[in-house]
Amino acid sequence: MRACSVTRPANTVGDVFYDILPLADGRLMVAVGDVVGKGRPAALLMALLLAMLRTLVDEGLESVRPISRLNVQICRHSQGPRFITFFFGVYNPADSSLEYVNAGHLPPMVRRASGAIERLDRGGVALFMQMRESAPRSFV
Repeated sequence: MRACSVTRPANTVGDVFYDILPLADGRLMVAVGDVVGKGRPAALLMALLLAMLRTLVDEGLESVRPISRLNVQICRHSQGPRFITFFFGVYNPADSSLEYVNAGHLPPMVRRASGAIERLDRGGVALFMQMRESAPRSFV
């Protein structure tokens, strides 16, 4: 399996991210997202998101379940009028299945072994939008 990516930040720090992480059971976690906004605040929120995501995955949460917990944590620990478009998938090479959550991100495309390209167009609302008004916040 090969993965390739190129990013170029608009400013000195970036707000677009991706992560590819092999899981202990042979599956592969793929995360792609974009924090709305530019500069250091967006980059810090992106770093917070990736740290929280890796922690939840390390806890062994099954498949796409970490995303609802991730949204709750981002809402609790973030400030400001930002949101995050986010795609999270868990690919199982044993049966070529992909479970995914698309939270407001552009629909990714999958290239099948036959060469056919399929757009994954099911999805929902971006992270940090649904709960923003009612979520408890911590202010330092």
